[in-house]
Amino acid sequence: MSPAKVASRFAGFFMLRRGARRKDMKRSLAKILVIAMLAAALAVAFSACNDKVVTYAVNYDETGYVASETFSADGITALDIEWLAGEVSVTVDENATAISLGEFASANRGEDLVMRLLQKDGTLFVKCAKAGSYQLKGGAVKTLNVTVPPYVCLDSLNVKGISVTVRSHDVMFKRASVDTHSGAVSISTSASNFASYTRALSVKTISGNVWLNLTNNVVAEDDADGIVKISTSSGDVDVKVNGSVPRLQIKTVDGSQSVQLNKTVFDLDLDTLSGGVEVVAKAMPLSMSARADLSTLTLKFNVAEAFDLVTDAQLAVSTVDISKGEPQSEGRFRYVYTPAGYESEFRSKFSVLGKGSVLNLESIKV
Repeated sequence: MSPAKVASRFAGFFMLRRGARRKDMKRSLAKILVIAMLAAALAVAFSACNDKVVTYAVNYDETGYVASETFSADGITALDIEWLAGEVSVTVDENATAISLGEFASANRGEDLVMRLLQKDGTLFVKCAKAGSYQLKGGAVKTLNVTVPPYVCLDSLNVKGISVTVRSHDVMFKRASVDTHSGAVSISTSASNFASYTRALSVKTISGNVWLNLTNNVVAEDDADGIVKISTSSGDVDVKVNGSVPRLQIKTVDGSQSVQLNKTVFDLDLDTLSGGVEVVAKAMPLSMSARADLSTLTLKFNVAEAFDLVTDAQLAVSTVDISKGEPQSEGRFRYVYTPAGYESEFRSKFSVLGKGSVLNLESIKV
């Protein structure tokens, strides 16, 4: 075969291979394009899932409820409030002669988002809106202001919400319950001489901080009364006790706990996973227990003012590290005071449970 024919056949073979490669490249590009389109479709679908509208249901029997932005009436002995988002404020009005309510929304809203009210058997039921589903934005974010006459003591004050800040200052009540997901809670009980009516108080949040000032005594009529209970996952808790309390329970996951005892708490129960705990006491609890796994618990006792009548006091000061050793540590405080000329001795008992906790005890001299 002549050299020219060999060159011609080789050139033809090369062109065939080149054409095949071009076809392969086109197929590869087509595959890449298909994959890219699928990926884009998945991304859009995923984004759509993430942008899914989250709504919250407001469920109740609407029979008898009326829509109104304001309300005022006497004869109300209890408040039951359900609110989606915003703020609920319950305060005392020295000049009021009846309980009054008013709502305010910064955004435009329709008739469905006007609060509903029902007064039945002395209880005023308040719903944030018409029954249905709503997003936590726009007209659903509202402020509810409730004013109460200074002489009115409510049998019960109940507030429940999703993203709601709750404030109750100087209002007299026998029982109160606050349950909100992400709103902060601030409560100060009445300091009135007629305010020794409080039987029980419960506050529950998920991420909202809790501030509580107990200015009056909590009285136990039966086993279900006499308890102040606070529970939150990541919110911080700050409690000041200026009136005697039979039982005080605080439970957090990683929220800090700060307790100031100016009056006696007969049974103090603190429970946390990783939040710090600090107790500063002028009046020592008769019984105290603290459970913590990864926390530092600091207890400071002002022995010179225990019961405001201390004439002689002894306090065992020690530091107990239970992170490696005993899973439970117990101790007793001994202090002596003389009421009406009679010397009495009281002992406080405390216990700490946990595996990673450090307990620091110290006395404060004044």
